[in-house]
Amino acid sequence: MQNDLCYLEKLRLEKGEESCRTAFEQTCRKNRMQASGLINDRRLTFPTLYLLHPSIEPRARAMSLNMRNRRLVHILSELKTDSSGNKKIPELSRKDPRTRSILLWAVKTGYQYDGDDTYDMILDTFFCILFKTYRMTEALPYAEHLLFMRNRLNKNIHDLVWGYFQLHDAQALRRMAEHLRANDPSECNLADELLDTGHVCPHDSDKKEKYEHYRQWLDENDGYLFFTEENLLFSRHPRMFDVDEDRKFLQKHKRDYERRPMKNLPQHEKAHLEELHRLPREDRLALCGYSHHMHRKDKSAWSKWMQCPMAEKLNKAYREKEGMI
Repeated sequence: MQNDLCYLEKLRLEKGEESCRTAFEQTCRKNRMQASGLINDRRLTFPTLYLLHPSIEPRARAMSLNMRNRRLVHILSELKTDSSGNKKIPELSRKDPRTRSILLWAVKTGYQYDGDDTYDMILDTFFCILFKTYRMTEALPYAEHLLFMRNRLNKNIHDLVWGYFQLHDAQALRRMAEHLRANDPSECNLADELLDTGHVCPHDSDKKEKYEHYRQWLDENDGYLFFTEENLLFSRHPRMFDVDEDRKFLQKHKRDYERRPMKNLPQHEKAHLEELHRLPREDRLALCGYSHHMHRKDKSAWSKWMQCPMAEKLNKAYREKEGMI
């Protein structure tokens, strides 16, 4: 509500950014303690802090800023001169719960603001760190909103998409899947692209069916998913996640979503994988799907099936597949 806004927020939203800058600059010249109080107001948002950063930065040492604002002013100064991000900025390169809270505050209060290219770069950097370093699922809804807003405005989304999937968690896919049912065609199309529905459910044209089939696929493959390093910077149609067929076939789940090779397998399991690898993709998919469903249904029957010759394995897998259609 407008009544809950602090002085600087109200000025920026009602009178415009230039009026806000001018008024704050005048306050700085007259009374730096008063200017510090305006910046330290708990109702201040990150876009306003970013807007006023050029006035704050040269006076930062003489102002009585709180810890959050001191740290953010320094981070903004560093990022504006070196866009490489967290690699060269100590506050961003090491884990610190205070920094995590500051970055989360920045994206929570700043994700709806349509800023300039530098603002976008800074917010992208914050999201990347929250997802990759801190694994903060709490930041997902803010990144999603910003991603689709920028897409509607035809703004660059490459770095933000990369950061979003750096969370390396299927929760990101589940949230993104909700956009498959959106009324906005551009929103649906972007979700299609990012979720790789062309591979996952290629025969679905109805968005409701596509959503349901995608969720079924995700529920089935959650234990075998891993995230790749592919992204929009290097490929027009990247596959940012995939299914580890070897683990799904052998029914060896993993707790994280990283690609981790299986080591020290017994000889009979190595032989099973060698047979699997010689098959075309369609056969591999059928076998892995059957292995998953059989193992969940009857582990004893699954063990017997795994000992069958490959031709018999395939025959049973395809018979069940036909029965499910």
